[in-house]
Amino acid sequence: MRRAATAVAGAVLVLLAVALFVRPGKVPGDLGDVPSATGRDIPATLHLVAAGTSLTSRGSWPDDLGARLGRCLGVPVVVDRVAKAGANSDWGLAQVPGIVALSPDLVLIEFAINDADMLDGVALERSRGNLRAIIAGVRDGQPEALIVVASTSPVSGLRGAKRPFLGEYFAAARSVAEDAGAAFFDGTARWRADPRPGDLTDGLHPADAAAARVVAPALATFLGAAYGRDC
Repeated sequence: MRRAATAVAGAVLVLLAVALFVRPGKVPGDLGDVPSATGRDIPATLHLVAAGTSLTSRGSWPDDLGARLGRCLGVPVVVDRVAKAGANSDWGLAQVPGIVALSPDLVLIEFAINDADMLDGVALERSRGNLRAIIAGVRDGQPEALIVVASTSPVSGLRGAKRPFLGEYFAAARSVAEDAGAAFFDGTARWRADPRPGDLTDGLHPADAAAARVVAPALATFLGAAYGRDC
């Protein structure tokens, strides 16, 4: 018991040291979007699947996004979430059959923020490999689906200290998406550009009102362009 407590205390001290010497969650410059090809057909009902972490499972932004896309594209939008608090891309890869079974037209993917966790995440190369496999698995099962990988809001405090190399994970996600012919949405750049930074009171999760202001409109515009609409 004492040995376990000592190990936990040591891990906390390491994270605090990282917080002092590394700017937590720093992304070295905006990554930039990788847009989808335009001119996609608008289905009679658009089925959107959002796959990811607690940022997706807990937030209201997927439903806000679905409502915006429905108004812009003029069709019903069905939103499903395949997301879990604490999930990383190992978990995400195991969910691919379930994602495909939903027959999505559009799949949003965000796991990098938890992959980058020094205590509960996965190594950078494993993160790359998992994302490649997720994209390939979705594409094999649903060839016409639009696949979009996203970076997310910055992280601060102790949660940021646990993710000192978050920028590298976001950059890797962008690189994998581009190489695989998927789209990439630079959500981090949107948070930085917002004149009223989102409410990140716990250092990780944006308040719903902030996400509705920063994420949903920008994503709707980004996705609408793929269908030839100015959303």
